[in-house]
Amino acid sequence: MPNVRVGDVDLRLFFPPGNWDYLYPPAIGAVKAEVTFNYCKTPLEYKEPVFDPHINKLTMYCQIDIDERPLFSEYEVRRNVAFLVGIISKRFWFIHAAGFIYNSKGIVLIGKSGNGKSTLLSLFEEAHILDDDLLFTDGNRMRRVSNIGTKLSLKNNSIERLNDDVREHTINYIFLLNNQKDPSFSKLINQRTISHKLTFDDRLPESFFLYYSKKPPVTFSCPVYEIGTKSQPRISKEIIELRISES
Repeated sequence: MPNVRVGDVDLRLFFPPGNWDYLYPPAIGAVKAEVTFNYCKTPLEYKEPVFDPHINKLTMYCQIDIDERPLFSEYEVRRNVAFLVGIISKRFWFIHAAGFIYNSKGIVLIGKSGNGKSTLLSLFEEAHILDDDLLFTDGNRMRRVSNIGTKLSLKNNSIERLNDDVREHTINYIFLLNNQKDPSFSKLINQRTISHKLTFDDRLPESFFLYYSKKPPVTFSCPVYEIGTKSQPRISKEIIELRISES
């Protein structure tokens, strides 16, 4: 594992433990990825993160203040490091998705920014939320990419940090969100793979996606549904509850 710590952010938290296979060298063994930070004086000098697959090195550029202290966003660090793991691992996929436990079932909501993922998630008030934005999956289980979960509150539009011990859970259902369709729309997807264009976070640098797209499509072993989320999110929630109750 990389022995890297920036401020209060321990990057080792983002890497699943143990030995696993890699898409890029080293073929087998502990994570060898190196994360470095280059500092720029002003936001105008900002450069997108760069990934070098030959040495599994991620370079991030952060601004420094007048006292020469680095200014960085924990959220940005988390996203980029998580995606780095998604690139180099053969076993795990990084997905732009919300994962939660509802009525003892593991549910994943996959959707691009603006498709209603966080809004819909916030309606499941009794759910145990693993994460509302980033997940790893190995096909059968979902897991966080950090040591804490987050939950978006619809009432005050705030983010609540959840400190608990639940970091992973079996995936029982996946719902692909489509904000162009009526919320009463629901369709069972017969295939067990999901393309990268649906799981890729469109706020991450395109250069990352070039490497991520070389991996096989994300695979799942549970039912996958496409549902509409256009306006009236409570109807979409009812559709989800209905699909869960049918099995």
